Amino acid sequence: MRDLLSEARENAERATLAVKTAALLHIARVLTKIDSIDAQRTLDEALALAATLPDGEREVLLGEGAALAATISPPQALRLVREVTLDRDSVLERVLFNMVAHGHAADAAAYLSAPPPGEPYPFGAALQTMGRGADDDTRLRVFRGAIRAMREQRSSGRHDRSRDHHGFVRLFTRHWRRLPADEATAVVRELVDWILSEPESRTNASFSSGSQRVQFSSMHEQRLFEILGPLRHLDAELAESVTNGYPALASAAARFPYGQDSMHATMSGELPRPPREPVAQPDYIDVGHRLIPIPEAIRTAFNDAFAFALNLLRDESDPEHFNEAPQECWSSAMEFRKILYKAGQHEGRTAERYLARIPDPALRLFAQIELAAALVGLPQLGGRTIRPGPGGLREMVAMRRPHASQRSGLPAAMHPLPPPRKPRMPPSREPHIAPATASADDGPSGGSGPDFVEIRNASLREMIAQLYSTPHNRIEWPPSLEPDARYDFVLVLPNEESHQTRMRLLQEGIARHFHLSIAQEMRAREVYVLTAPNGITARGVREESPSEFGSVGAGTFSSIAIGARAQPGRAETQSRVPEAMRLQEIMNVPLMPDDGDGSPEAFERIRRHMMRELAVPLGPNKWIGGIQASLTMQALCEMIEHGLDRPLLDETNLPGSYAINVQTDATTTEDFLRLLSGRLGLITTSARRNVRMLVIRLA
Repeated sequence: MRDLLSEARENAERATLAVKTAALLHIARVLTKIDSIDAQRTLDEALALAATLPDGEREVLLGEGAALAATISPPQALRLVREVTLDRDSVLERVLFNMVAHGHAADAAAYLSAPPPGEPYPFGAALQTMGRGADDDTRLRVFRGAIRAMREQRSSGRHDRSRDHHGFVRLFTRHWRRLPADEATAVVRELVDWILSEPESRTNASFSSGSQRVQFSSMHEQRLFEILGPLRHLDAELAESVTNGYPALASAAARFPYGQDSMHATMSGELPRPPREPVAQPDYIDVGHRLIPIPEAIRTAFNDAFAFALNLLRDESDPEHFNEAPQECWSSAMEFRKILYKAGQHEGRTAERYLARIPDPALRLFAQIELAAALVGLPQLGGRTIRPGPGGLREMVAMRRPHASQRSGLPAAMHPLPPPRKPRMPPSREPHIAPATASADDGPSGGSGPDFVEIRNASLREMIAQLYSTPHNRIEWPPSLEPDARYDFVLVLPNEESHQTRMRLLQEGIARHFHLSIAQEMRAREVYVLTAPNGITARGVREESPSEFGSVGAGTFSSIAIGARAQPGRAETQSRVPEAMRLQEIMNVPLMPDDGDGSPEAFERIRRHMMRELAVPLGPNKWIGGIQASLTMQALCEMIEHGLDRPLLDETNLPGSYAINVQTDATTTEDFLRLLSGRLGLITTSARRNVRMLVIRLA
């Protein structure tokens, strides 16, 4: 089993950041059956990656992270739920369902027995938890927690009339006998009052059992019939009073005095059956609206299930209505997972052969992890699916909680960096620079504020690259300078200054300290040139303005696959945040540059800035392996160049932006550029051109 997970982990390292994050979350779940410490470590790594994703992807995968964390660490999952901004109520319910299914029913029961005030209550999760509760006392505590929550939500006016009523009534009608008679009577009377206090509305509702059927056109009648059984048992006089007030309800009550209980009893009386031994039913796989018995599915090599999943994949990857949601939430991903889980459950390790039938590497990776879950005996896992087009990711982001933070990220206790503290140092506009004392493996640390910047243990090479926003391959260093030497850079100012001023003071201070002259100059260099003699095989897209989606991040949903190669002797540091990304976080680099004036040109500058920032973690042991984004050709070249040993110039003369979705198994950015060019019909050649370089000289 370890080899299956190890292979999945290697494939995850070559995937987009969003795919890698989702894969690690699912790998962590499987590891709970193998190594609980490794499971927690993998979960933490995945959550740290989720915090770095673009807006939209981050919010979706934070919710998925909470749901998966419930299988490993219920307290951590419940903390994460508080940070979710997309469909939090649904995420909380899934968190509790997963707790129960993965052996943490006691944690779910504890939450449901004493829910936090002011939060919507997941009545469906309470029903499931009570169904699997360890004892009657636990069930009763959960039931009373649900009753308190319903009363609190009603009194505060925060309840969803239809959903909350339906969820609570299902719970109450199934479990009311667990309460003392006086307590149950008080609840059913409150239910009657709540129903009658709501405005009357028309409906077309029916209840049936076998040949028995009743129908209502009044919402009051429908809801009173739902609780008629416990109401007549607990307060027959009130039951008679309310039914007489509604003709259709009175007619239904005359036939079925105890509502649905009477309907089921009547059906049993009409169809008497002699007792017999229960017959074992075969397992099924659901394919669309069909249930296919597993013996038939195995006999046909899951052909119907694969055909259904492949049709979904074709639709979701169609450039005309591409699914912008993370692939973790594609409907096709769910179907492929389902197939491999069922196959693994019934065929064992031989089910691995089905993976070759999944053409998309990301969906194949997800299915492989779900196969491993089946092989270690974990329950089948559901999840969120997000459709393309209307009702998809963009609308979900636009409809999130109105006061939710645009970058909620992880809970404060889980952020990679602690809150910055101003260093105790005499104020000066001259930065203090000294050789670092920490190990290179520890990476940079520090923080920044409006009147200070503290960066410890950073290489001069990365500091220059970040301060001048220049790729490494466009920096020319003097031979006598050691750019990989590490230093501490501390600037403590007398007064608050803008971000631009603080960065400029660091630039000037570094030049003085190392006696450097730093300037932009044109230089003749070996470069890669991208051309398009026959056009491009990618769909052109309309450039949306920021006002359409509220923010740039909410409108692009872009991602880059960054592969990583293990370094001998440094396996324990591989999950850490790359130095370039860490420096951006320490410096508090703005998510958007300060030149957004609302014009299309400013929007394009902002978007290109953000896409370049996605590629900054690249270094000698990392590479781009995939891109999913809407990009101009110039922005595409700028992004890929971060992983190359030389500049990449756009000479395609292609106007506008294009929907780029290229995922590969490349192991270098050069290989990725070659594969991308082939798939898009572009040509990459080596040439010599004059390019702008950041030239550093000893002064």
